Amino acid sequence: MLKANIMPQVSQWLKRNQADNTTPLCIMVIGDDQECSMAISNALLEKGCEAITSSNVLEALLILDERGLPDLLIGDFKTPQVDGKTLIEKMRIRFGRRTLPPIVFLLDSPEDEVMALELGIDDVVPKSAEAPATIEALWKVIGHLEQKAQ
Repeated sequence: MLKANIMPQVSQWLKRNQADNTTPLCIMVIGDDQECSMAISNALLEKGCEAITSSNVLEALLILDERGLPDLLIGDFKTPQVDGKTLIEKMRIRFGRRTLPPIVFLLDSPEDEVMALELGIDDVVPKSAEAPATIEALWKVIGHLEQKAQ
């Protein structure tokens, strides 16, 4: 299911601190399914990443304005308030299309994959009812991104 359509700038994000390996990979998880977001965040923390969570698109934009861009965005973008398309459009306006980090969509339905493709999202991962399956798929994507960056 992986698109493997990794943008050329991925190395800029994943190799930003080659000399200093103490800086963890910073990943933002956006989604209104708090249980899923926390499971993903906890798994990322166990892998040594810094995980930032946001329950909705508007909160995510505020965090990004304050902290700057992470190394990777993971989103379950079917939220009641604002969808992922709106977030991506706002981020591209605010930060510029070429400066965005890699973005991974969690898929709930085939329509999500179509939207991800239309938006030029870097990768897609099926969202499983079992958090470990989703996390395993995400970690493969992160590994794939790191390999492409080398």
